Amino acid sequence: MKRNVVSMAHAKGLAVLLAFGMIASSMPAASVDGKVKKPKLSTTKVTVSVGKTKKVTVKNAKKVTWKLSKKSGKIVKLTKKSKKGATIKGLRKGTADISVAMKAGKKTYKKTIKVTVKSKDAVKKDDNATVKNTSTPTPPAKASNSPTPPAKTDNTPTATPTATPTATPTATPTATPTPTPVPPEEPKSLVLEGDDLGESASFTYEPNGFAAYSSMGIFAIDKSKLTEGSTIVLTYTAVEGESDVKDTQGFNIALKTGDKWNSPAVLDAYGKMGGSISIPITADHLAKIGEEDTVYMHVATASAGFKGTFTYTSIEVGGESLVESLPPTVSYVESGMNQYAATAKVNLPADIDFSKYKTCKIEFTSSDPEFEFHGILGHKVDGAEVTDPKYGVTSTGLFEITLNNVLAATGTDPFVVINAGQKGFAGSVTITKITFEP
Repeated sequence: MKRNVVSMAHAKGLAVLLAFGMIASSMPAASVDGKVKKPKLSTTKVTVSVGKTKKVTVKNAKKVTWKLSKKSGKIVKLTKKSKKGATIKGLRKGTADISVAMKAGKKTYKKTIKVTVKSKDAVKKDDNATVKNTSTPTPPAKASNSPTPPAKTDNTPTATPTATPTATPTATPTATPTPTPVPPEEPKSLVLEGDDLGESASFTYEPNGFAAYSSMGIFAIDKSKLTEGSTIVLTYTAVEGESDVKDTQGFNIALKTGDKWNSPAVLDAYGKMGGSISIPITADHLAKIGEEDTVYMHVATASAGFKGTFTYTSIEVGGESLVESLPPTVSYVESGMNQYAATAKVNLPADIDFSKYKTCKIEFTSSDPEFEFHGILGHKVDGAEVTDPKYGVTSTGLFEITLNNVLAATGTDPFVVINAGQKGFAGSVTITKITFEP
């Protein structure tokens, strides 16, 4: 009896499991419903005119990276880039490739957008061509030039001859219309503002530290202590604030027979680091030192960006000092920009025709309204810059430049730039609008 109860219970359990399995097999797999959708571009081929824009959109992407090569960056410009799309602007006639990397889920999909930029000045058909083609009047039928003789020899015609020409034409002939002269188009101004100006139209000064080859000291050394096989050892410290940078900031060391940077060189040691620099002396070095020469040591930065303090701790050969006293410590002092240094700049459309204009107005703002600036319009002719400058603008925030030099020859890479008119500028400048007037 017990065996039968167990068998029945076992059979019921199997039935339940089989039913559940059938139900489960009929259900759709969760992985299908949860599949990540593949990102899509609205198009991979774009045609746009110079100065015009086209928008490309992206769907189903979690992250999108847009890239232009240096060559393509001269043909088109990308703005308003996001994971949902970007705006393509034509800069000059040609073709360009835009690389798009779209991430969805754990995968990244890559596409290339082929862009063709056409010339802005499309050839238009002559609107008067149709008039010229249809202006020749349709000549009347030959029968209208002379009356048709009556069919009978009877002197009285049976009807009024239809061939008799009408004295007054039924319509004014279209053969000789007086063409209405089309007045020439008025020259138009060219205005650049907003996104057309580009990111470089806004400039904010950042301290750059010492320039490359900035002098850390020039001083005479005792040449009598220099012998073949001896070694000069220079020790120093280089710090920026509380940071020791002697192992990251390089310095150049030179021995010369003069205190000028272009004096004859005895030896050069470039890019030295570590706080201790060893300079071996050879017979060839000594041969370059004349009996009456004074030997100077020149020390300078090997690269730009050092904003700290350089301090000499010893200058020796064979344990003996080569100087009566150590040269003074040198520290970076923030002094702003140099005179004529470029601040804000706008790269003009590559196909701009300067010959259409007489003046260029550059409107700008500055964090220091009293500082003097120079405004410059220019382009490159055979690789050299040809410019029309305007000097000495301060609080007015407006340059008015008369086009002269740029009209002399056709050039490339046209630009507008604002330079610092004097030393010491450490603020910001923004070009807000550029207007070319005929």
